[in-house]
Amino acid sequence: MAQLEGTFQEMEAPKARSFWADVFFRLVREKPLGTVGGIIVLALLITGICADLLAPYGYNDIFVGPRLAAPSAAFPFGCDQLGRDLFSRIIYGARVSVIVGLSVAGIAVAISTAIGIVCGYLGGKVDLVGQRIVDGVMCIPGLFLMLTLIAIFGAGMLPVILVLGVLFGLGQSRIVRGAVIGIRANPYLEAARAIGCNNRRILLKHVLPNVLAPIIILFTVTVGGAILIEASISFLGFGIPPPTPTWGGMISAEGRRYMLLAPHLALWPGLFLAIVVWGVNMLGDALRDLFDPRLRGGLGRYR
Repeated sequence: MAQLEGTFQEMEAPKARSFWADVFFRLVREKPLGTVGGIIVLALLITGICADLLAPYGYNDIFVGPRLAAPSAAFPFGCDQLGRDLFSRIIYGARVSVIVGLSVAGIAVAISTAIGIVCGYLGGKVDLVGQRIVDGVMCIPGLFLMLTLIAIFGAGMLPVILVLGVLFGLGQSRIVRGAVIGIRANPYLEAARAIGCNNRRILLKHVLPNVLAPIIILFTVTVGGAILIEASISFLGFGIPPPTPTWGGMISAEGRRYMLLAPHLALWPGLFLAIVVWGVNMLGDALRDLFDPRLRGGLGRYR
């Protein structure tokens, strides 16, 4: 009888969801704008990965349609001054945005995590020297510094990614450092030191997992910021050179030059840029609210 009761109790016990499944269901249930942002980000990733399959023409195929043609059934977004299909160029521009956004965010998170956890945990002279270097970089106007470095190293996708990644990473190291300082005096770190764990093991096994939530949020927020800044410097002529299509470059070149004759040349890249940045920011804000321990309350948002 006792064995049967135990069997029934096991059958009635709800199956625990994984951590990321719990995050997903909470995102859908509690953050509708964040869910919309997630859908936009997913659509951007699919478009960037499958650009060759989705685009009806190459991004630099000229005279496939009439010059400065208005949107029509054959060319949904119209054509530019060289007769290139604007719909295809928008799709390939999404690929550039995906590559730049994810690459810059990855480099920035790696740099900010390395600097933040080392300076925040060790403190003392290491923290003093590290933060004075960060202060020296942050005191220079960001746009001026970016344009100067890109002018030195040359225009192109790789210099843009490296410059943006390093500058984002140095600035965001303050956030990671603050999170590490908040947990530095916790008992589990003292216990790890008491049993003889070296600093490397403590940083990787005990400090890093406990500051992973703000690091994930930094990654999502940096993707949107990197896409927007890449578009800004491409608009100024210092970003990725033509004929590679970027949304900022499309607004600056043909969009600004032929805005009165063909407004769609500036409308479509500007619209998609705004939608993508809004979606990434909404997703990042939603994840920040879900991961923020100050908003968990009671027994906590997660088991």
